[in-house]
Amino acid sequence: MNPTPATLRNLVIRVFNQRLCLAGKAKKLALTTYMRKLFTFLNAMRESETPLWVNVGQEV
Repeated sequence: MNPTPATLRNLVIRVFNQRLCLAGKAKKLALTTYMRKLFTFLNAMRESETPLWVNVGQEV
């Protein structure tokens, strides 16, 4: 699983990555931290049985 596209598509991950890079963190460290954050999101979605893609305006 390549987490790099998450920085392009997910606003939360993108902002988190930019904040780490602006703080002077190494790119590998930033990659590891947002990959861990992505797995945390996915685990929370799995536990709450929330679908990955929810259409805006559509009732769940």
